[in-house]
Amino acid sequence: MGYSSRMLVAILVLVAGIGIAIAQTETGQITGTIFDPSGAAIPNATVTVVDTATQATRSTVTTTGGVYEFPSLLPGRYEVSVDAKGFQKIKHVVAVTVGARIGFDFHLQVGSQQETIVVQENLTTVNTETQTLG
Repeated sequence: MGYSSRMLVAILVLVAGIGIAIAQTETGQITGTIFDPSGAAIPNATVTVVDTATQATRSTVTTTGGVYEFPSLLPGRYEVSVDAKGFQKIKHVVAVTVGARIGFDFHLQVGSQQETIVVQENLTTVNTETQTLG
């Protein structure tokens, strides 16, 4: 094998290694559905997550089926809040661990957006996708 062939193989191995390293990011995700009191999904609700340690914020809008998703979250505690027109705003703290896929649904109450419901509790993280403790 000539020098140029060895160099080409070395470059290919390096590029493949970088791709594998990037794919192994140690993150988790929060996903769920937003419901009204009758159990119907709420589309176009604004869902926001705030990392309680860094105050980094991400927002999304629910789909027509009321579904939201926050992929690639670093491990930590996140305050998740939901804001939808005609409903009370609600907040909840969720702990995300490596590889966790936290399924967390919200059931909103009809009311003014001026009212905020804050739910806080000591959490034992359960990965709802694999039923393991985090």
